[in-house]
This record gives sequence, structure tokens and C-alpha cells, in this order.
Amino acid sequence: MAAGTAVRLGGQIEMGSLRFDPASRDLRFTIGDGVTRVQVIGNGAPPGLLREGAGAVVEGQFASDGTFRATSVIAKHEEVYAAPPAGATPPHQRP
Repeated sequence: MAAGTAVRLGGQIEMGSLRFDPASRDLRFTIGDGVTRVQVIGNGAPPGLLREGAGAVVEGQFASDGTFRATSVIAKHEEVYAAPPAGATPPHQRP
């Protein structure tokens, strides 16, 4: 991918790689898909659901040094939903 080309990447945040400095608002982590690993550098507080081992989507562009400069970081989360059994009242509607 040519440096400066806008792209979107998705993958898992590698364990031990997530770093955020609140003073400088420097956000860094490594994202991978099991084959390729990319060092991501962003500026700003990480989304609340962003964590190591979880999925993320980043938008931005590659720098000439091979790092990915993120302009947007989105934490992915599992949407697990199980309908209550027939005749049961959902927990959020119980008194």
C-alpha cells in the first residue's frame, strides 16, 4: 500500500500492545489478522470498548515508515443476543 493512501483496516489488538498517554493523547497498539501485523498510531482517547484481544477497525493512512496513522479508531464488540424462553419476562422488564 502506498504511503498516504486512505484505507480501513480491521483485526485483533495484540495482547500487551495497547498504550495510551493521557497527557499527550498518544494512542498506540498493534493490530493483526493472524497473518499481517500493523503498528497503529493515533491521537485521542481510545473508545471505551477498545481493549487488547478484541477486534477493532481503524481508518487512516500508512506513513512512509510503515506505521498506520489512524484518524478513526472503532472498537468492535460481539453482539450476543439470546431471546428469552417462551413465556418468560425479559430481565430488563422485571420489577
